[in-house]
Amino acid sequence: CSDINCISDTETVLRSLSSADADIRILALHSWDEATQQELVNVGTRFIRDFDGDIVFGHGPHKWEPVRLMRSNSGKQGVLFESLGDFIHPHLGGGPDNFIGRVLFDLETLEVRQVQAIPIFVDGAIVSFSGAANPLQLESSESWQTIDDPAWWGQVSRSARGAYFNVP
Repeated sequence: CSDINCISDTETVLRSLSSADADIRILALHSWDEATQQELVNVGTRFIRDFDGDIVFGHGPHKWEPVRLMRSNSGKQGVLFESLGDFIHPHLGGGPDNFIGRVLFDLETLEVRQVQAIPIFVDGAIVSFSGAANPLQLESSESWQTIDDPAWWGQVSRSARGAYFNVP
């Protein structure tokens, strides 16, 4: 496993992130295929639950997977994006089941306040909002609401769609 962190390095990576002098802790993980996806989910769950992680961005197995709001052992809320979908890369095929994951925090308390999913269509190195999947089809531990706000449409392409859920 040269030049990458492997599953054998998991404890070291999680401990170092947990002890880092940081306001928000984010872990990005790649599963190689369907067979290793559950390992990614398990590591992401441990990062949030046992190491007070805030966000896990999973990618692979090249399609979107569920989004879960999770509580750590200390009571803190974290967000696990099991898979955002495919990479934006010229040598990969495309598809509509990819999304941009966003987490909004309270600036004073640094608590998670909202989770957003913005679907994108990826075709190699080309990305478009047109042709992207319906964000309400993305499985989640919470109920998605569509983003239907004039302020949203003033900032993005009219073909962009999004969904969100608020965190109490």
